[in-house]
Amino acid sequence: MEHREIMRIICERYIMMIRSDPWYRGEKPKMSEVDEMTGDGTFYDSFEHLLWMLERIPELPPTKACRWLGFVQATIIDVWGMSSVDKERNATRTLLREYDKLVCGEDHG
Repeated sequence: MEHREIMRIICERYIMMIRSDPWYRGEKPKMSEVDEMTGDGTFYDSFEHLLWMLERIPELPPTKACRWLGFVQATIIDVWGMSSVDKERNATRTLLREYDKLVCGEDHG
């Protein structure tokens, strides 16, 4: 499997996670209607931005792809509480080890 395909698989997981979230589907009020945590934006705008990033990550150079993926994961875990570090580590561990081998020639496992 090519390194871009590995990133595509991981990104698709997060795209599906975001699109299935009740906030994204409009089943809950937008975050800006609940409190002003995001300042001038809305929760929905944040979803759209992450979806935009996720669509581009597989085509980025490996170092940039990993930075963007880390941003997405941090937002999903720490900001939105959609998952946990343990869940995401377990869900992506095998794929990211393979990614490291392809991109760096190393196994960091």
